[in-house]
Amino acid sequence: MNPYSPDPSLHRFLMRFLGLPLGLLLLTACATDLDTPETPLSAPYEPAPALPAPVLPPADPTASTDPSPVAPPPQITPVPVETSADPVIPLPPVPSALTFEDTFATGSQRWTPFLNYWRLEAAQWSWRDDGVLVHRCCSGTKEGEDGLIMVLGDGVEAWTDYRVTVRFKVTGDGAPLGLWVRGQYEEHATRAMWVTGYYVVVGGKPGGSNHYVRLAQLQTTTDCWGNACANPQNLYNFNNPHELFQQSLPGELTRGAWHELRVEVEGPRLRAWLDDTTAFDYTDEKEPFLTGTIGLKTYQVEEALFDDVQVEGL
Repeated sequence: MNPYSPDPSLHRFLMRFLGLPLGLLLLTACATDLDTPETPLSAPYEPAPALPAPVLPPADPTASTDPSPVAPPPQITPVPVETSADPVIPLPPVPSALTFEDTFATGSQRWTPFLNYWRLEAAQWSWRDDGVLVHRCCSGTKEGEDGLIMVLGDGVEAWTDYRVTVRFKVTGDGAPLGLWVRGQYEEHATRAMWVTGYYVVVGGKPGGSNHYVRLAQLQTTTDCWGNACANPQNLYNFNNPHELFQQSLPGELTRGAWHELRVEVEGPRLRAWLDDTTAFDYTDEKEPFLTGTIGLKTYQVEEALFDDVQVEGL
């Protein structure tokens, strides 16, 4: 008997309770199923064929691919991390080109008059409340010929290359007057000492047909001329300069009007302008003064006004 043939008792049961047509149908299906041999477990595995990729409709570029808005990520505050590397040192701020400026708006406290001479006294220099510095050679008890007032303080005598500008007005007779540049000063027991540097001064007679700009230098033991070299009292002497150069300019040095004197010192080179007119371009090839402060210089000036002093580094 076929082990997969249906049992006769099952045949009779199906015929009796299900009826002939339905019973025959179930028996036929059962016999077909039972007659099909099983696949052995040891048969090689064959993967099912891959299904074709679904064909999707083209995406709508205007449609949102994310129907629900996504919250932005939280802000994260970075935490500094300590390292063993050397700290970064910030660069120092770039200093302004303007090294010194004085408009005399509140006084003349930044200026020191040279007084180491018997003709000089502090009363010859004064400040006026309209913002100008005034020099009068003969306003005090003494009659001073040469006058010098200086900018002193930490570091100023170490200034090297710079441009200095001053406005001045001569209201009376007398001249020249102007600037002291590349100046060095030391207190000294000998009168009229101790000063080095250059004078750049402007002069000219009232009503004259011309005026001039003069460059002179103060004399030292190694940079002197003529009799001064043999007379130590004439060296480092504020009122015994040696003239290096003088430029004549046409016209009168107008009294009662403001003028501007500008001087540039750069290495051994000195240049000057008066009211934007070039006065000279001179190179001191002997033994130039290369560092120093500034000041204002006068000679036999009845009254002179100074204002708006500026020093700019080059």
